Amino acid sequence: MPPTSTPEPTATPIPSVTLHRGINMGNMLEAPNEGEWGLSVQEEYFDLIKEAGFDFVRLPVRWNTHADEATPYRIDPTFFFRIDQVVKWALERDLAIIIDFHHYEEMMTNPQGNKERYIFIWKQVAVHYQDYPVESRSKRSIGNPAREQPNAGCDHWTRQLERVRLDFNPRCSRG
Repeated sequence: MPPTSTPEPTATPIPSVTLHRGINMGNMLEAPNEGEWGLSVQEEYFDLIKEAGFDFVRLPVRWNTHADEATPYRIDPTFFFRIDQVVKWALERDLAIIIDFHHYEEMMTNPQGNKERYIFIWKQVAVHYQDYPVESRSKRSIGNPAREQPNAGCDHWTRQLERVRLDFNPRCSRG
C-alpha cells in the first residue's frame, strides 16, 4: 500500500498549552513545611500574578517531607488538600500551573536508597492529578539525582518517571 499524503491520526490529540510569562512561587511549598522559610502561599497572590500579566505559575513542592517513610510511602491527604487548594486558586484565574517535585535532598546523597520511595511518591502525584487540566500536572521530577555522580542513572530515571507520568496522564505531552 503506498503512503498517504496526510497521515491518519492514531490517538487523541494532545492539547497544546502555550506558556508565555511565568512566575516562580519558590520557598513556599518546597520548605520542609510551608512557612518554615518565611513564606506561605496566599490566595491574593494569584490575583496579583494575573493582574501583572502572567499566564503561568511554577510551584515547587517538597512532597517527600509529607510522605510516609515506609511502603507505600503515602502522601499525607491534608498536604494533598493544600496543594489542591493552591492549584484551584491558579486555575480559577486561568493561570496554568506547573507542579514541580522539588527538594528531595535525600536523592542527592543516596539516589539508589531512595529510588523506590521517590517513584512511589511520583506515582501518587501522577494519579492524584490525572484528571486535572494538562497544564496543572507535574511535568518535572528532579534535575539531577546525584551531585557526586552527575549522570549516574539519570537517563534511566528520566525514562522510568516519564513512563509513570504518561501512564497516568496520557493526554500530557512529553517534555
